[in-house]
Amino acid sequence: MDRPSIEHILDLLTSAYGNRPWQPHDSPLNVLVQTILSQNTSDTNSTRAFRSLLATYPSWEDVASAEAHEIADAIKSGGLGEIKAGRIKLALREIRQKRGRLELDFLNELPLDEARDWLKQLPGVGTKTANCVFLFSLGRPALPVDTHIFRVARRLGLIDAKTTVEKAHQRLERLVPPDKVYPFHVLMIEHGRKVCKAPRPRCDDCVLSGLCQYFGQSRPLKRISLTRKRRCNKLFIGSEARAPLNLKHTGGTEMDKIAKAMEKAGFPSGDRYDLPSSTKTFPDGAHYRVEISGMETPKVLAATCDEAKKQGVPFHRSISVVRGASMLTREQLKEFAQIAYDNQVEVIMTPGPRPTWYTGRQVATPEGALSGLRMRGMDSVRHYLMDIERCIEIGFRGFLVWDEGVLSLLNTMKQNGDLPEDVVFKVSIFAGHANATGVKLVESLGADSCNPVADLTLPELASIRSVVNIPLDVHIQLWASMGGFNRIFETPEIARVASPCYFKMEPGPGLGMYMPWGMSEDTLAELGREKIRSIKNIIEIVGQVHPELKLSKQGPKDLRVPVPK
Repeated sequence: MDRPSIEHILDLLTSAYGNRPWQPHDSPLNVLVQTILSQNTSDTNSTRAFRSLLATYPSWEDVASAEAHEIADAIKSGGLGEIKAGRIKLALREIRQKRGRLELDFLNELPLDEARDWLKQLPGVGTKTANCVFLFSLGRPALPVDTHIFRVARRLGLIDAKTTVEKAHQRLERLVPPDKVYPFHVLMIEHGRKVCKAPRPRCDDCVLSGLCQYFGQSRPLKRISLTRKRRCNKLFIGSEARAPLNLKHTGGTEMDKIAKAMEKAGFPSGDRYDLPSSTKTFPDGAHYRVEISGMETPKVLAATCDEAKKQGVPFHRSISVVRGASMLTREQLKEFAQIAYDNQVEVIMTPGPRPTWYTGRQVATPEGALSGLRMRGMDSVRHYLMDIERCIEIGFRGFLVWDEGVLSLLNTMKQNGDLPEDVVFKVSIFAGHANATGVKLVESLGADSCNPVADLTLPELASIRSVVNIPLDVHIQLWASMGGFNRIFETPEIARVASPCYFKMEPGPGLGMYMPWGMSEDTLAELGREKIRSIKNIIEIVGQVHPELKLSKQGPKDLRVPVPK
């Protein structure tokens, strides 16, 4: 299918949504600050934060002179107050140092590329933010590409799978006539939000379906139900779910045949070295979230939540009581559930003692552990289920699973009404899945998220994402006993290719530190605080490299936060 014309696309979108003429918005400096505030939050929240900032400070000079924590308090309704306050203060300081006063109107006198380069020198300002200033304030033909435009443009064939978000700004801006940049921007966003959605596009309602490569290639294929009666979790095997066949690395006709067979089965024939941007997100439209492990006691969880508030960063999911929920009393578990509820943190509880505590000792040997952490005998399965039942009675709704057979049983019990419909299951790293076939398997068995092995490369993560919908839980920091690494500077690209994903922080010597005879409760609490401080750095790095990527705010509605009983 040939690439559709911009004029044809706009004609169809205009017929669906109406004309979108450009209207002057605000001064360049005001729009810059508004755009910074809009990162990782809704329009409603960012508008509220901007109005609060203007009500608190009479002028931008006053903002530049204020302490960062004071600015953060004024804009807290927009989320990530401390991070955004720092960016705003630094940007204002740079402008004043370079220009001698706080204004950006001079940019309108410069050639667009020169003006854009000048603006991108400011802290926290990328191409998208700069283009928002030029388009909305100055009416210049600079095209901001957000996640909706990027997704729709890829599906239409305006850009290919290898195009990064940064390159998409350049290529789309060359394609769109200058006088059409504004309507193209707003109409593509509206279409992406209403019809061309990330997980399940409404192709049958789309006015662009006759021009769309994604629709044309995926339409003849069938939807494959991944689990019996499983709601809202069907995988559409289409053009975005399959890597292009790369014959350069095959060894001849037989290898070509194998590659084609893999693609025919719905899997990429190799790892995705083209590193396509994921078009999938969490239900709130975010690309990444925060997961903290090692929340062994109520005291540790409370300390970690407290640090998250101090640092102004979200804490979405707690991997809890890794030593086994049976190690805490019912009273301790109730206190744990209440703390999580008060702070709107999802809890993934670890039922029972871990397999390394079982009387069977093969798993405790270096070579025996290679068999994986599976349940040994049906008595241990029943004990695991008994602990889940105990936790459900207290109000927990999320559980860690490391045995595929038990995962299948849990999903069957949900279907039979023996477990609540709203419980969720996270597959542990100890299940050992390391490729697209394995992660797709656990998705089909009822997993709601999966933690693959920790040392996967970006192409390997991208190949998994190309065929599964569930969130991927990616270790950014890892125990010394399992390799001991820190991938903090890879996080922008991990979020881009693996979205939706949880960034998982787990520094320390190894699993043994979570046992009662391992680290003290005070040490684990301080380690929880340190993990949160690392998350703050990660959010800053992702914002600098890919400001278009969104982080969920605290307590999104789809989390299974405990409901204390």
